[in-house]
Amino acid sequence: GRNAAGGLQHWWYDDGWKSSNLGGSIEGTPAAYFADGQNHVYVRSPGGALWHFWYDTSWHSASLGGSITGTPTAYYAAGQHHVYARGSDGALWHWWYADGWHSTSLGGSITDSPTAYYAAGQHHVYVRS
Repeated sequence: GRNAAGGLQHWWYDDGWKSSNLGGSIEGTPAAYFADGQNHVYVRSPGGALWHFWYDTSWHSASLGGSITGTPTAYYAAGQHHVYARGSDGALWHWWYADGWHSTSLGGSITDSPTAYYAAGQHHVYVRS
């Protein structure tokens, strides 16, 4: 979640609850999942960029760019990371990792944050338009 200073806060249970400030400055609610032995978290920065935090043996972060509003949604499927969010242009945007990060506008005129999942070989995204 977001701590009082606006940074990304991480809580986990290991013989008791622990927490750590991962830093950064975020807006809204993070999206997170665990895949390939790593934690992955996606957030919106105050400037509207999509940021990715991940943990392998330590925490790392990188901007994935873009200009988003609302909360991203994310999942890992078929060996790829996928993130969806409403762009500042009102369109649905998709980021995915396949030998590097890529993004594209899926178009449309959406009014809220999307939710998404992968099942039976298909990607599914739902959003209010």
